[in-house]
Amino acid sequence: MYQLLVFKEGQKIDQLSKVRQAFFENKVPRCFFVKPSNPITGIDIENISRHLNFLMKYYDRKSPVINIRLDSDQQEQVKLVKPRRYIEECFPASFALNSVDDFILQLLGIASESNPRFAFIYYYQVFEYAGFYFLDSKVKKELNLFMRDPSIVSCSDDKLMQLFVFLSELNHSDEVKMRKVIEELCDPKVIWKELEHDKEFFSNPIDFDGGFNLPALIAKDTTEETWNAMWMPKLFDNLTKIRNCLVHARERRQCNVILPSNNNNRKIKRYLPLLSRLAEQIALGM
Repeated sequence: MYQLLVFKEGQKIDQLSKVRQAFFENKVPRCFFVKPSNPITGIDIENISRHLNFLMKYYDRKSPVINIRLDSDQQEQVKLVKPRRYIEECFPASFALNSVDDFILQLLGIASESNPRFAFIYYYQVFEYAGFYFLDSKVKKELNLFMRDPSIVSCSDDKLMQLFVFLSELNHSDEVKMRKVIEELCDPKVIWKELEHDKEFFSNPIDFDGGFNLPALIAKDTTEETWNAMWMPKLFDNLTKIRNCLVHARERRQCNVILPSNNNNRKIKRYLPLLSRLAEQIALGM
């Protein structure tokens, strides 16, 4: 680690050049020892390092930290799969540029540049935003047409029932609203192309570091026709379970948490092609 190199050079300042000597002005090297109460072979080094890092940062915000690099045989090897490049067989010769909601564009932009954990949350926020505003504008449009109906003054039972249906749309839970906007604006055939590209991964349950287990999204023999018939709410449920474990620390009480480890990031990254396609289709349909 670079801190050790600096510490070593600090022991022979007189042998350094004037420029490098200036670096050590007003700097004091510090060293401490950890005295274990048990034999060192019986100590969880990774666990005690987390405790030491916490205490050192608490007392000194500029304190160096202990980084532990596990051997490759100690880590679960999660392979990375390159996402499908084209949504069609090739790039279209031409397309029309229509206005897209600016807030959604900003979410998509920051998600594409973030690490997998944060990217997942930003893409999911597109569902949350669209679920509220899409249904809100949709109900307003339907109510506007309803109120312009000249026969509304008769207040027939059918008209009243239609009014109750419109109003009940606004009282749905947030999850129901998100599901509705995905069902109306997203094409399962597009999502299937991403699934088929990494079918082995999605046809097996996923165990995350931290205890959370995600059921397989599809069966090994799932076909495009089967997927088109069952994609909702299965896909939305899996995405919501991941999102909840990323956001809500209280799930730890039930051993259902996704720790911020490299292995978990690689697993989450495999889900991002599906998530981004859904968010992009919503952006185009809003």
